[in-house]
Amino acid sequence: MTISVLSGHRGVPPQGMADGEPGALGHHHVEREGAVLPMAACGFIAVQAGDVFVLPTLVGVAMESRSARPGADYALDRNA
Repeated sequence: MTISVLSGHRGVPPQGMADGEPGALGHHHVEREGAVLPMAACGFIAVQAGDVFVLPTLVGVAMESRSARPGADYALDRNA
């Protein structure tokens, strides 16, 4: 079987929202018999029985209303 991946934000982080900092870079790989096989952002790899495809999901930040900042409807909740 072949796994094909078409992804973004592996080399350039996504822009932050509401004056926030840039987001985290994504990554994915295949684990085979204790070895980690990195994958490019866009590519494919043949897998076999026992392989594990690892695709961590990046956690977004919470948004909250911020009336203390005129002109901004939302701001990052940096305490989340």
